[in-house]
Amino acid sequence: MPKKIDYTLTTESLAIIEQAIKNHDDLRVRQRATIIRMLHLGQKPQEIAELLSIQPSKVYYWHQRWRAEGLEGLADRPRSGRPQAADAQYRQRLAQVIEQDPHDLGYAFTVWDSKQLIAHLERKLACGLPSAPSSISWPKKSMFIDDRSIHWTHSRTKWSKPELKPRWKCLKKAERAEIELFFVDETTLRLLCKLVKCWMKRGRQKRVPAPGPAKWHHLFGAYNWRTDAVITMPAEKKNTQSFCLFIQLLMASAPSDRPVVIVLDNASYHHSYVSEALLAFYENQATVFWLPPYCSDLNPIERFWRHLKDKACANHLFETIAEMIHSVDKVLTIQNDLSHAERFLFTKTFC
Repeated sequence: MPKKIDYTLTTESLAIIEQAIKNHDDLRVRQRATIIRMLHLGQKPQEIAELLSIQPSKVYYWHQRWRAEGLEGLADRPRSGRPQAADAQYRQRLAQVIEQDPHDLGYAFTVWDSKQLIAHLERKLACGLPSAPSSISWPKKSMFIDDRSIHWTHSRTKWSKPELKPRWKCLKKAERAEIELFFVDETTLRLLCKLVKCWMKRGRQKRVPAPGPAKWHHLFGAYNWRTDAVITMPAEKKNTQSFCLFIQLLMASAPSDRPVVIVLDNASYHHSYVSEALLAFYENQATVFWLPPYCSDLNPIERFWRHLKDKACANHLFETIAEMIHSVDKVLTIQNDLSHAERFLFTKTFC
């Protein structure tokens, strides 16, 4: 008959475990200390395993580590693998930078990504990293998709290949500057911040406070396929009046020496009598291409809206709408600077 295991803790050991549960920097150590405390309180290993969705053998394993090594035994042991390229000084400076808001350091974005962290450390702190970001001891949590290629195909569309040819010709003509191609849409920026993945210390989840009453800011935009520049107009409401004002602004800024193609989704105010009359007024200058119904995600500017919100608003609480608009304007200024390295760019691919 196997000997019964005594899970009872002494007063001193219980104090150490409870302190680790409350204050230890490593989340996994806190979870394992919770297992030791639950055993002390009389819960069976099978019950703890079911509650925490782990194998019962893990409960026995961490109790053995605790009995043999104490609190240090609840931490992960060093793993084999490629040596870290970042030395202790680099990791220390990285830890300090991660705790800071990029806005407070004068950047237009609100969330760190790996490239921005490395560039900041090299530029501001003269601290370089000789290898890839994945060699840093903290895990990489990327925000953006690197491959921003656009393919006009969709499971809900029923276009045959002959019908797609004019679309590809339109994109190629825009690339050759034979026409000016604009993707038009509108978006809403809310004071309630958008939460996205970001860099943070392992075991220390980032917390973002929530604002008070709901407030928002509407933005009309046109994405120029050839230059990747964006023409925008703020609006109090998304309606026919605002849409018509934006179309007039767009046509006033569009070049007059070549035809203009405007791509639109099927929002109700795009098809109002006034909107269609205005589009008909510009029919000698502009051709309107309507996306299929319920396929607004085919519009490439939707991906730019995501980029804008991720850069200007994500994980950041603005006290006022004016602060948020100022942050958005910074990102738009960068986007319309054709020589800026941080612009959002599509990789134009044609099938």
